[in-house]
Amino acid sequence: MSKALQRKFTSATLSANIYHAISVVTSPNGWTDRELCEMWFRKTFVSNALACRVNDKPIVLSVDGHDSHETDKLKAVAYEYGIIILAFPSKTTHKLQPLDVGVFSSLQRKWTAHCGQHIIDGIKIN
Repeated sequence: MSKALQRKFTSATLSANIYHAISVVTSPNGWTDRELCEMWFRKTFVSNALACRVNDKPIVLSVDGHDSHETDKLKAVAYEYGIIILAFPSKTTHKLQPLDVGVFSSLQRKWTAHCGQHIIDGIKIN
């Protein structure tokens, strides 16, 4: 993604309230790698997940089986912050698609409705 496109995307679609939680990074070949994954995990995911942690309950991150998600450095950071990484077996996410459609989409619709009602009622969501 070019820098101009990144600026256009962020300025056109993101409000100032959520901008800090968004991270857009590119690599020379267009693919993620171990270094990019570790950087995203440490700088973006961990800080945002910890800010949303409820009552010191564990944080669970589900990832596909790409080798960049299972490095020793990433696991060490996860352990340090009490984050559980649940990695699906490599090359299986297409088989898990029904889970997205059948379970998670229903959950997402209900969560969106719940949050929408809280906003209408003036209840803070954190």
